Amino acid sequence: MDFFESSDEHRKVMSKVTRFESMLANQENYYFDCEEFQDIIEYYILRTDFDQAQNVVDYSLNLHPTNVDIKILKTQVLVGFLKYKEALDLAEEIELYEPHNFDLILVKGTILSKLKMSDRAIACFKRCLNHSEFIDEVYHFIASEYQRKQEYGESIRYFKLCLQANPENEVALYDLNMCFECTNKHAEAISFYTDLIDKAPYCESLWFNLAGAFSREADWLKSVDCYDYALAINPKFASAYFNKANALASLEEFESAIDVYKESFEHEAPTFITYTYVGECYERLKKYELGISYYKKAISENEDYPEAWLGVAICQDGLKLYNEAYASITKAIELDKKNPDLWYTSSEIEERLGYIDDSLVSMKKAVELDRADLSLALDYLLLLDRHFSPSLVGDALAEIIDKFSGSATLLYFKTSFLLKQGKYQQAYQSFELALTMDYQSHEKLFTFYPNAKDDQNLLELIDLYRD
Repeated sequence: MDFFESSDEHRKVMSKVTRFESMLANQENYYFDCEEFQDIIEYYILRTDFDQAQNVVDYSLNLHPTNVDIKILKTQVLVGFLKYKEALDLAEEIELYEPHNFDLILVKGTILSKLKMSDRAIACFKRCLNHSEFIDEVYHFIASEYQRKQEYGESIRYFKLCLQANPENEVALYDLNMCFECTNKHAEAISFYTDLIDKAPYCESLWFNLAGAFSREADWLKSVDCYDYALAINPKFASAYFNKANALASLEEFESAIDVYKESFEHEAPTFITYTYVGECYERLKKYELGISYYKKAISENEDYPEAWLGVAICQDGLKLYNEAYASITKAIELDKKNPDLWYTSSEIEERLGYIDDSLVSMKKAVELDRADLSLALDYLLLLDRHFSPSLVGDALAEIIDKFSGSATLLYFKTSFLLKQGKYQQAYQSFELALTMDYQSHEKLFTFYPNAKDDQNLLELIDLYRD
């Protein structure tokens, strides 16, 4: 029973509870029928006052020792006390003479779930499917058990049934979203949420979930539109403001993102994460002083957050405050030594300060921490090429090309390196191979080595492979 579906119902229940408590206080004996006891017990269970619920159960069973509904409530009280085995024994005892009591079977399924007996719990819940007034809850119980077993296909199936029965079941929406994320079924999520919105167009949580699914597909424009629908329904939906701002930032609409982040402050106190994101937007706009101010707000909330220190360092670097930037990035690395972005930024700042050996050490560390990042490996080569001997560059280049054998970009870099060494025939061979792999990127050669534009043989090869 939902005691809050009407104020009259709530007053009636409170009258019974007050009468029972008065009886205990006055050490008197009043008469209550079975339904009254059920209401009082459920009242205490809902408030997790299991000690008082147990008192009512004991008192009521003395008067009505054979009442099944009160015994079922006793199993729930035992669950409240974490006495799952004892609760299961009682449920199975009742089931012997009430095998078709589906309220009991539902409670038994819940107990089995607590005992992590998911297969048996699912079997109980499925027995209740055609007999429950709250069918969406039964579907939710089944889906949750499959989710616990990491059988996400079945879990998704039953969460969908749950939401088709009740599109505004927010807990089920959240859990279904987790399942879609675990299985990377973003297109399926978009299709399902879109269909469900036709049934419940004014459910802000549905629009929010649909926006999230579009975000995971990097469809930022549609994501922003969906967040706008959610906010039109609920203008105080703080998470929608925050996520809309993230989507706008992903679209590189940084001014708009900042405005929406700040609008979220009116509905939810900003966290150090939010301050950091605002700081990053200002950083991307090259408004470095404002960026620093918001990164420092994040640090004042959480001084151990390395991303905020990284942001400060990047902004200080942008302002050519290299010594200050070096101090900030050093602090960030102290907090997180396994983040390649921190070591990469440190390498850049150290190079600008003329600490070339330190810069190389930091870049090597970044590459070691993210061995799969081709752009990082290329930046390592470029650093070597700027400051170290050709033999060191050649050795590193051979090793990296062997690792990223399908990269045309590395072959364009190799071409530039060979040209600088006067090894023209090898350079032309490397360039021709790169052109066959990715003609459209051939301009990268001129970025690596501008003088290559004056080499007629290279220009002829470009013409040859143009079509």
